[in-house]
Amino acid sequence: IKAQEKAQAIDDTANLSSHKVLMWSGTNDNTVSQSVMKSLAYMYQTGLGVNDTSIYFNYSSGHAWITDYYGSSCSTTASPYINNCDFDLAGESFKMFYGPDLKDRAAKMVGANLLAFDQVEFGGGAMASLGNTGYIYVPGACADGSIACAL
Repeated sequence: IKAQEKAQAIDDTANLSSHKVLMWSGTNDNTVSQSVMKSLAYMYQTGLGVNDTSIYFNYSSGHAWITDYYGSSCSTTASPYINNCDFDLAGESFKMFYGPDLKDRAAKMVGANLLAFDQVEFGGGAMASLGNTGYIYVPGACADGSIACAL
């Protein structure tokens, strides 16, 4: 990384030191091994000086987005890659990036608010690690513009 930085192939890594980093790696994830994720965490913390990290490596999840109420069983690695591990990863992410004083989430998920989008431009495609389709949940009040939403 330092050689790439010196060659100006990447930005100055000092720019990362004030960033917040959240990492998840399930013990049943055979897509991205925990040894890779642990090395990445070590690099962020010691090599790049990122001090504000939240690391979750002790859940039995497969390779998926983790929820506390919806999805396949926790250890699954299969489409749509949303697993119920009894952990609110989205909530923890929002708290880390936006602070602890967030509104409670809606009591019920509205299926029509879970939208699919083409994520090829973000790294999807035949030779990439992302699928061509991504998903985002957009609450009704955000979608219709009645409230301003940050994400």
